[in-house]
Amino acid sequence: MANSGLRGNHTALLTPFNADGSVDYGAFRSLIEWQIECGVDGIVPLGTTGEAPTLRAEEVRKIVEVSVETARGRVKVIPGTGSNATWVAVEQTKHAIECGVDATLQVTPYYNQPAPAGLVAHFKTLADLGGKVVLYTSPGRVGLELPPEVMIECAKHPNIVAIKYSHDTMDPISRVRVESDIDFLCGDELVLLGQLGMGAVGLIGAIANVIPREMNEIVNHALENRWDEARAMFFRYHPLMKILYKRPETNPAPPKAALAAMGRMGPFVRLPIAELLPETHALLMKELRRYELID
Repeated sequence: MANSGLRGNHTALLTPFNADGSVDYGAFRSLIEWQIECGVDGIVPLGTTGEAPTLRAEEVRKIVEVSVETARGRVKVIPGTGSNATWVAVEQTKHAIECGVDATLQVTPYYNQPAPAGLVAHFKTLADLGGKVVLYTSPGRVGLELPPEVMIECAKHPNIVAIKYSHDTMDPISRVRVESDIDFLCGDELVLLGQLGMGAVGLIGAIANVIPREMNEIVNHALENRWDEARAMFFRYHPLMKILYKRPETNPAPPKAALAAMGRMGPFVRLPIAELLPETHALLMKELRRYELID
């Protein structure tokens, strides 16, 4: 098995906003401190959960800087610095490397619909910058599958060390692992046990924003082959996971509403993400009380 050094539970961090739409850096620092206190292995700002596509360039840079400064080497820092424009991803990735991040998360270019040759060239261009790279495939978000042959080819680059796999179809993992030893990190908590069972080395997920200790336990039980304990924890918290990903709502509105109820940040999102429908909010509050996360 590859050794990406990214084993364990990594939280795909929310980006807190103030009521006026500006980034709430105070709440962001507090969120990082709480995640570290709860024992997560890494933080992943500027992903889908962090509403990265809605952020200005200067906000992206500052969030990377604040993440590294706040973490102070206590956990891994793996910011999303990808883009559908390679030159933008290069600029953002160079800055992150200069800040001292542990790796960068590189999303499959969205909207462009590049061919496999373009995907390989895009990812290898970013890997050539010198930092560790985690590929991020989320076809439901970007509208493009990352083909197994592209993953296999990218795995040959020494700086491409892992793949965040946000998909409920797991056959591609088997196909890639037959021909490479690249590490996989689950990107969809609802299929977490299945991916860990197929050899994923950990998780990058949104749910840990709300229940970091519990997600640590699920991941660590599974990685240490305590499957009965892992299943018991997973099934206990599965209803909460489902409501936090409830459609037609869009992540990160549900976890933001949860943390707002828990007093950790405001519920504010940036358009085109909308805040929760009243009926969804009521269901979420009921679940949070059931788990004793709020009074």
